[in-house]
Amino acid sequence: MDAGNDRSSSMTRRDFVRTSSALAVMATLGETVVEQTQVAQAQTTDNGEGPKVQTVLGPISPDDLGVTLMHEHAPVIDWSELYGHPVAPIEGAFRQQVVDQAVSGLQAFYDQLDGWAENGTLVEVTPIRVGRYPHLIVDMARKSPVHIVGCTGFWGEALAPMHLWAAAMLVQPDGIEQVTRLYVKEITEGMEDPHGEPGTVFTDVKAGIIKIATSTYLTALERRANTAAGLACIETGCPISVHTTDGGGLEMAQLLLSLGVNPQKIVIGHQGYKDDRENVRLVAREHFGKGWAVRNGMLAVSGEFRLLSDADLSVPIAQVERLLPPQASGVDVAVGSREAPGAARYGEPGRRHLMGRVFNAVTGWLAATDMADTQCGFKCFRAD
Repeated sequence: MDAGNDRSSSMTRRDFVRTSSALAVMATLGETVVEQTQVAQAQTTDNGEGPKVQTVLGPISPDDLGVTLMHEHAPVIDWSELYGHPVAPIEGAFRQQVVDQAVSGLQAFYDQLDGWAENGTLVEVTPIRVGRYPHLIVDMARKSPVHIVGCTGFWGEALAPMHLWAAAMLVQPDGIEQVTRLYVKEITEGMEDPHGEPGTVFTDVKAGIIKIATSTYLTALERRANTAAGLACIETGCPISVHTTDGGGLEMAQLLLSLGVNPQKIVIGHQGYKDDRENVRLVAREHFGKGWAVRNGMLAVSGEFRLLSDADLSVPIAQVERLLPPQASGVDVAVGSREAPGAARYGEPGRRHLMGRVFNAVTGWLAATDMADTQCGFKCFRAD
């Protein structure tokens, strides 16, 4: 079955959510693969039930995640404390308005699943004291059909300073240990309540992921905070979401791997203004390469059909319908093609296209196949 490379239809988040099947979409980028089950490694039960995802309402099975948005902020973000100013009050009618607005957005996300998935999950990655209100997030989760994963972690990067509470701890000789213990407490017992003095009151709402960030280069405070995150990840099994804005990802990846963090626990959650894929490739290399990642990704997901797609969406996700029944009935593997009649390429350099065609011809000769585009990353497999 052929799927054309039609970039004339722009890909929006709405398109992606609507047309991607739950637990089946993976994306390859450079030498790595993004797996839907990364967050699922946050917690493992003591009674041998296997991995659990820690949501703000409690642990769930990875199979219940559904379509997962890996880097989101809701319902509020407040940078006031980063600059030494009091936070804006979230109370009364305004609090209700904030919750209602967030729930409305979550409901719209859920409605867009439209049968493609039974469930949806939002990973809420607002860091400590940057507008993260655990009980507000819980209210949002209770009123929404979408699962919500909360995060721990201090955030300092190219556009924002480290929180003063974090800085006060990290400059001390045992600062890394102090922050590590805070992260572990938020993961195993509950997140800090930002109403009051830092570190004095904690909720029973547990974090399910650790967020870290970096400036163009890791500053001394960022390095110490991210070291604490790596140690907390190793101790608890909670995954890490990496945030870069203006570079620095490679240095951050090197730090995590040097600490002994399992690459399967590292989620590349955010890359901003600068192409920063070196960190992705380094993490993938520790995964033993693309082949290993694709194989294990396919084995990790569930569902009747499993889709493999390039992360740059060289074939729009909307084309997935052409790889699924009824359009692709009676086949075990459906492969997209950028060379099929009607397919169109946009913005591809001629030299790259020529190299791809030569490689495809050699591959076809060696594999004795007449497939027009063996290297197209858009492939769908039946689970059986």
